[in-house]
Amino acid sequence: MLDGDRRRIVMAHPWSAAPLGFVVAGPRVKWWGGCAWDSFAIPALVGEPCLVATHCPGCGRALALDVCPDEPPSADLVAHFLVPIPRMWDDVVYACAHQSLFCSEEHVGRWLRETRNPRGVILGMRTLWLLATRWYAGRLTREYRRRTPDEARALFQELGLSGPFWGNEAAEPDPVPAAGRGLPRTEPALLTRTGPAAAARRAAEAGPVPR
Repeated sequence: MLDGDRRRIVMAHPWSAAPLGFVVAGPRVKWWGGCAWDSFAIPALVGEPCLVATHCPGCGRALALDVCPDEPPSADLVAHFLVPIPRMWDDVVYACAHQSLFCSEEHVGRWLRETRNPRGVILGMRTLWLLATRWYAGRLTREYRRRTPDEARALFQELGLSGPFWGNEAAEPDPVPAAGRGLPRTEPALLTRTGPAAAARRAAEAGPVPR
């Protein structure tokens, strides 16, 4: 993903050039992960165990877990994805900024009530890890190519991820609130002024990240 002037890289999935709420620390290098999905993919791509660190949006608690290249983490956490897959690229920074790790489903519910966001989908750590590692398999090879929509749907179904949210059944009304629906706290244009999504946009406008 490029910035508005198409001059700088904001995200090169699964890596981000600006903080979106996740730090992935390997034995020698630290990276920004784009989201829970992306952050779980990085250890498999670099072939090393990594520490994935973030915060639970439901309570603000710091979360850190070891993610290995060859087995899912055993942590008792959940991931919540807000934006349906068919709509992710409408605003990919906003979508990535709302693919988060939570302490529990209870904390997801607390966050949804406080933000007045609709419920998306909740994934366990094993499913999230399988999705991340399978989706980005081969990403660093020259032969890699993006999946077609049909190939993406097939992978989702293979992992047991079905329904309109994943784009493999008839679409339902867009659950992401928009301006004019009486939920100004969750309107994307407002949320992108603050928080992780805003940080990514400001970094893209400011220039390259210092090395």
